[in-house]
Amino acid sequence: MRQAGVLAAGGIYALDNIAPKLQVDHTNAEILAKGIHNMKDLGLDVDLKSVETNMMYFNVNHRTVFSQ
Repeated sequence: MRQAGVLAAGGIYALDNIAPKLQVDHTNAEILAKGIHNMKDLGLDVDLKSVETNMMYFNVNHRTVFSQ
């Protein structure tokens, strides 16, 4: 635990500087998910109900991606 102060400093910095900006990330993820959802002809599927944080997942279902 000799380097615990270095790890604690990173955590304190994140709480002071990064955590307040998380809501912007959440909003941006929701905007991106809605944009992908509205472009149905691209073959991308996203479940809008699953976008609750700054993480967003989508599936690629376009015929050209899977053709061989």
